[in-house]
Amino acid sequence: MVESEEVFYARTSETLRHKNRSISRWDFERMALGKFDWISQAKCIGHTGNEQFVNKGEVYLVAIPKTAPNSRFYEPKLSPDDIRQLEDFLQSTCNPFVRVIVRNPSYEYVRIKCKIMFNSSSHGLILNQLQNDILNYICPWFYSENINASLGGSIKKSDLINFIQPRSYVTYLTGISIIQLQTNLKGEYLMLDTAVMEDGDELIQGATPWSVLVPSQYNDIEVLKREEYHAPEATSFSDLIIGENLVIISEPIISDNEIPKLDSEEQPTLEQAYQFTIKI
Repeated sequence: MVESEEVFYARTSETLRHKNRSISRWDFERMALGKFDWISQAKCIGHTGNEQFVNKGEVYLVAIPKTAPNSRFYEPKLSPDDIRQLEDFLQSTCNPFVRVIVRNPSYEYVRIKCKIMFNSSSHGLILNQLQNDILNYICPWFYSENINASLGGSIKKSDLINFIQPRSYVTYLTGISIIQLQTNLKGEYLMLDTAVMEDGDELIQGATPWSVLVPSQYNDIEVLKREEYHAPEATSFSDLIIGENLVIISEPIISDNEIPKLDSEEQPTLEQAYQFTIKI
């Protein structure tokens, strides 16, 4: 493939700046992008400002591979071999006392719950259109090479309302809330719901510097027949569907020998005996 003049000047300018040595975060990012043309985005995350996630002497490089053109949405991820190639290359360009860790982004699903009134009776088609519009709004990077994914990004409920309400097919919108499933540093699942948040911002934030928020395919949208206000409702277990966004693991997480001794009137809770996995 013939290199254009614009690409040539950009490549030579970057090479003159980093001199094939990875010192700053910018160096790591540009070295990775310049070496591997199948990467669409690279972000270097160091210890400073991310002390909770990155140890001293470590450098994380989060890379997102290029997506297939005209494809349905999926979560682009590096293969184990891609990660090994990136780590070996970047490790050879930096201080030997620095440990380079390449990883995929952590995709965190957000689920939208609302009541809505459309200006057409073709509810199925419009719901599908709404789902696609929300996907394009939250993940524009999947469909454009000129937009980067927002690593560690956030979504405000007010911004989502301002996006959905003006749609040409929407007549009325109410009772909207956003539910987010994230994993903490202990590997525990946490479900956050703007319907029960006490602060006024109602902000959904990525749990880590390498988190990417993506919309769930299991949004809870109820179609109204007339305009009437509904307050946001907190999500409960009754809103989850077994096999779709709720998986119950059959094996108890405690053995028979570990079951705590309870008084005759006490009964073990579900959380004590079984592990629940929520996929929103």
